[in-house]
Amino acid sequence: AQVIWPRGGAPRARAPWRPACLPLMPSGHILLNVAPIACGLSGLLGAGRLVLEVGADDPELLGCAGLAAWFSLGLLCAGLAIVLDRPGLYCKRRDGTLPSIVWLYLGGWLLVYRGWLFFKWLLPLCGLRFKAGDCEFDLVAPRLLLGRLLWKLPELEGVPKVEMVIDLTCEWSEPWALRSVRRYIAVPVVDTTRPTVKQTAFAARQAVRFLRNPHAGSVYVHCANGYGRSAVVAAAVLLMDGSCRTPREAKAAIVKARPVATLRERQQKKTCEAITHMEILEAIAQGGDANWSETESFLDYSDDEDDDSDQS
Repeated sequence: AQVIWPRGGAPRARAPWRPACLPLMPSGHILLNVAPIACGLSGLLGAGRLVLEVGADDPELLGCAGLAAWFSLGLLCAGLAIVLDRPGLYCKRRDGTLPSIVWLYLGGWLLVYRGWLFFKWLLPLCGLRFKAGDCEFDLVAPRLLLGRLLWKLPELEGVPKVEMVIDLTCEWSEPWALRSVRRYIAVPVVDTTRPTVKQTAFAARQAVRFLRNPHAGSVYVHCANGYGRSAVVAAAVLLMDGSCRTPREAKAAIVKARPVATLRERQQKKTCEAITHMEILEAIAQGGDANWSETESFLDYSDDEDDDSDQS
């Protein structure tokens, strides 16, 4: 049985079962792995049944059935994107935006997903927070900021202006302020999942190269909330630039600077989860970033510039 360390100290044994019928999934959130697909299929079947029963006799009911089918199709496609780890379904373009066509087959999910996040982001205006200590962004190292999707560049007194943005979302069109910086890199990753080892190493290495230039600005690494996808990349940056010697040190530094960051340990792997954040960092620390330059599943949307040209 795997052991999970709960808050309070003493370990507790976790149920040792892992259903053989279920594949390893990129997300450890079982509800998010299954619920969108189940709801989408149920909604499509219900809409189809309504069409068969009503026929063309009631245009209003047919319109409702069509709307339900569109909404359900969005849930189904989003669920498949999570389970199969296919951020390409969102078709994020070279300019960091999503094409309008994704609303045809992902519109239902985008309404739910974005509505929920907007609700969370509006809570602080009412004096409430979804998580204690949840800020828009935090400074995790000199000239390295970690946070959530913003509509303007983050600014901190005494910190150089952000000139590089690493975007780990695939569900959002990147706001103009964030993609108009000197260097913009997109690493599309589905929410609730993690970037691959190669994706993490690629993004982190680009940030390290940028930060080597003392005259360059700061780097902002973000996902939708700044909890997991972006946190593991920021931790990898600390590993690669030598600020931290081990994955555990990198995790401690990230969590100290941004307490809401979530980097699960190997022993905290959820049922059906393929890999945890710390396993990614361990692979990078052991040299798993050897193929960091391969860009088959992520995009660099900036003009190619050498480090030498940056320093000239």
